[in-house]
Amino acid sequence: MFGVIETSTKADAEPTHIVFYWAGKVPIIAELSILSAVNRTERTLIHLFLDCDRDYESSLPNELSDLVKHPRIVLHSFRLSAWASRTKRHDLPFSDFSTPEPSRNRDENVSGSLKGRILSLRNFLTRKHGHFRLRVSKTALLLIQKYLPFFPTDHQFFGKIFGFHHELFERWGPASLRFALLTSGKSYRADVFRCLAANLYPGESILYADLDVYFVSSPKTWDLSMPFIYRWEENAWGNNALLFFPANRSILRRSLNSKLFGGAPARPWFLFSEENCSRSGIRILPADKFDPMWARSTAHFGDSDAFFEKRPESRVFLAEIREKFKTVHWHNHWNVIPERGSPFAVLLDGERAQRAVDAETARVQFH
Repeated sequence: MFGVIETSTKADAEPTHIVFYWAGKVPIIAELSILSAVNRTERTLIHLFLDCDRDYESSLPNELSDLVKHPRIVLHSFRLSAWASRTKRHDLPFSDFSTPEPSRNRDENVSGSLKGRILSLRNFLTRKHGHFRLRVSKTALLLIQKYLPFFPTDHQFFGKIFGFHHELFERWGPASLRFALLTSGKSYRADVFRCLAANLYPGESILYADLDVYFVSSPKTWDLSMPFIYRWEENAWGNNALLFFPANRSILRRSLNSKLFGGAPARPWFLFSEENCSRSGIRILPADKFDPMWARSTAHFGDSDAFFEKRPESRVFLAEIREKFKTVHWHNHWNVIPERGSPFAVLLDGERAQRAVDAETARVQFH
C-alpha cells in the first residue's frame, strides 16, 4: 500500500532535474523534446540516461552530438539490470541508486566479441525459458484454483518450483525485477526506469519525461506542489509519459520500490491506477493540458499524425498548442520524417532559433 500524501514547499520553482531515458539508438526526432526542455528552463539540469544493458546498448546519433554539449545536459551510461538487482529489500536507501558518472564515451558495444555472443545467447535462452515458465505457472494456477480452493495462502511450494507467485500466495509477478526486464521489451524497461528514478537526487525535485514530449511552457508555471501524472485518455489510470517527483518524496519512493521489487507489474494501469495514485498522493491531471491528441477540444483529437503533416488547418493546430497546452505528447512516431511546414517542423525551427540566440547572448556576456 502506498503511503500518505507528500508535498513540496516551492510550487512555483523549476524542477531541479528533468530526466529522460532511452534504450538503443536515440532517435533524431527526440531533438525537439530535449531542446524544448533546455529552452523552457533556466537552471534545471537535463539528464539523458542511456541504458547499456546487453542487447539494449544505447548510443547517440551524430545529429545530436552538438546539442548534448549544452552545459546543462548530462549524459549517463548505466545498466538498468544493475539497478533492478540491488537487493530484495523493499525499503531501499537513496545510496543504492547513486547517480552514474556522466559519460561521453558510450561505445561499450562488444556484441561481436565471444563474450558478447555468449551473453546474448544467455539472455535469449532466459527469455525463452521465462515465457515457457510463465505459461506453465499460469496453467498450474488455474488447476490449483479450480481443484484446491482450500490451498493455504502461505504455501510457498508453487513459487519455489515455478519461480512465480500469485495473489493466492500473497505475491504475483516474476521472482525478481531483473528477470522481468529480461523477459520484457524496451517499453517495459522505460516503465521500470521512471519509477526507480524516484531514488535519484535525494532532496531535489525530478520531472521524468518521455523523449516524445515537447515542452510548450516552462515547468516553473506549473503547479509542482505535489507528485503528478496525467490521465491516460479517459481511463482510470495515469499516463507516465510525464511523472513528477517533489523533493520530499521518501514515502512515495519507498512505496514504488516495494511494489516493483515485490513483483507488481510496472505498467501504468497497475502502478498508477486511480486507487494507487489516491493512496500515494499523486494527482492525476486531465490530459487536455498535456496531450492534444487526447484533448477533445482540439482540431485533431485522436489524430497523432497531424503533428507531423502540413495541412490547411496546421496553423490552427499550432495556435491551439501554444495557447492551451503545457506539453505535447506526440506518441512515438520515432521513424517519421516531419513534413516541412508541419507543426513539428515549425516548433523545431523555433526551438533551434531560440537556442542560437541564447548561445550568442552567452558568448557576448562571456567576452
